[in-house]
Amino acid sequence: MVKLEDMEDVMMKKDHWEKFDALVEVAFVAGQQEEDEEREKKMREEMEEAVALLSLAAKKHCKNVQRPYQQPNMEPPPDMPESFRRKIMEMGGENVAFVIEKMLFDTDVSAGHNRLSMPMSQIRQDFVTEEERKRLDSTDANINGVEVILVEPSLEEDEVMLKKWKMKRNSILYVLIKNWNSVVDRNGLGAGDVVRVWSFRVGSKLGFALVRVGDEEDEGKKGKSTGKKEKDGGSGSGSGSGSGSKGQEAEDNGGNEVGLGSTSHANMMCS
Repeated sequence: MVKLEDMEDVMMKKDHWEKFDALVEVAFVAGQQEEDEEREKKMREEMEEAVALLSLAAKKHCKNVQRPYQQPNMEPPPDMPESFRRKIMEMGGENVAFVIEKMLFDTDVSAGHNRLSMPMSQIRQDFVTEEERKRLDSTDANINGVEVILVEPSLEEDEVMLKKWKMKRNSILYVLIKNWNSVVDRNGLGAGDVVRVWSFRVGSKLGFALVRVGDEEDEGKKGKSTGKKEKDGGSGSGSGSGSGSKGQEAEDNGGNEVGLGSTSHANMMCS
């Protein structure tokens, strides 16, 4: 619809208007308005069509992207040492899955903390059942943990407790507690050691295999300790390895500052 303000520029050109001239000018302005509206509508339709085509192309691309692991752009998981694989088979274990590689911090090996932390942001594959998840998420202190088997670096078996802790900045950790100090002492674990963790199942029971990177395997001696490291300061605390409490705080906050070469957390366009 042509409004009075639409005609202001035209009306300023003449002091006096004949009826016919006025009608012609109104028709001309109306025609220009209609053309502008059609042009704008066509541009809007073309833009919407382009966005739709880009969206469809992105979906097709993402559908064809292979994502074998839960977290994006990670290198393939390492192979489990043969001695651990045999140990798990002897136990009747199955469903072996790589969980995490991390550097041990002072708080992972100190007697006062008595726990191993595994930030959920660095977990490579989910390993809990729905029932275990409910227990871990429960606010009831009597049930919010899961008893699990632990195969130590020495290939000895122990039982520890798996719990889920919510930390500041909304980060979440899986932690292994109960008997963890004994595991540290028996295996000579210290701050700065790099460990890898695999999960497995013996029947319905959850288990973990803890492997220290760099331990030499003695294939001819099953069940014996294959890698107790000699440490200058004795067992356990490892305060001189340079890992420090700041790095542990970053890990507890869910950050990836730990930064081992085997796992790079790059973003992908497809999620």
